[in-house]
Amino acid sequence: MTVARDTYISRTLASVGWQTLPQTTGGDGLQTPGASRYPAFSWDAPWIRDIDLVLLSTEPYRFGPSHAGEVRRLLDARGSHAEVSLIDGEWCAWYGSRAVRSLPRLAALARTLG
Repeated sequence: MTVARDTYISRTLASVGWQTLPQTTGGDGLQTPGASRYPAFSWDAPWIRDIDLVLLSTEPYRFGPSHAGEVRRLLDARGSHAEVSLIDGEWCAWYGSRAVRSLPRLAALARTLG
């Protein structure tokens, strides 16, 4: 599962210089039939080679260390050296007062991870 570019999560990540892949939008599902805000993908998709970083969030699904290990294995099998990092979902999936507190943390993580 990834995040479509027209989601709050993707736009929050973009605010610290990250972009989501693939370059797809999910829409509301009505204007673009079949579109998904959280699209599934194949690990054999050509854009997998373009990944520099995989963030596994606690929102909307709680990913953990075992998931990070599995993603690392999948990336290694495709010759990818992308970094895999767990991230607090509140940093990119919650808005309002939580976003005010979280955006500086997300920006600091972006500086650390590059």
